[in-house]
Amino acid sequence: MGKKSGVEENTSPGTFHVLPPYAMLHVKDQLHVVEEVREGERLVVVATNVAETSLTIPGIKYFVDTGREKVKSYNSLNGMEIEEVQWISNASAAQRAGRAGRTEPGYCYHLYSSAAYSNIFPDFSLAEISKVPVDGVVLYMKSMNIDKLGPKSLLAKL
Repeated sequence: MGKKSGVEENTSPGTFHVLPPYAMLHVKDQLHVVEEVREGERLVVVATNVAETSLTIPGIKYFVDTGREKVKSYNSLNGMEIEEVQWISNASAAQRAGRAGRTEPGYCYHLYSSAAYSNIFPDFSLAEISKVPVDGVVLYMKSMNIDKLGPKSLLAKL
């Protein structure tokens, strides 16, 4: 593949390696994401919120951000936990945009308007603990004989 002024002359796709680095994917399979891509091959990473972590994927030139995320939330009225697709926050959008161009020049393509970013997206996401029931955590702590909350009592049991 020849390059001229930083622009690829030949953009034929070659061989694609499509990888979905989601949290429940086996660790061995997740590690394929950070391996170097051979000459003539292209890595396509279909990412979930993993894209907002400190994970650096070598060679990512382009990142496509849908502006959406699947979020678990708890409805206290009916006691049910649900998953729904929502808009991300401005902070999440900034994190996602930072995924491209970490190891070489790159671009992020947003599949939403600047008006959506400015008017619909919240500045920050709600803390995870405010979206899910804590009864499971409390029961787990009780099973570990943790009766008092505090950093020393919790760390001592771990």
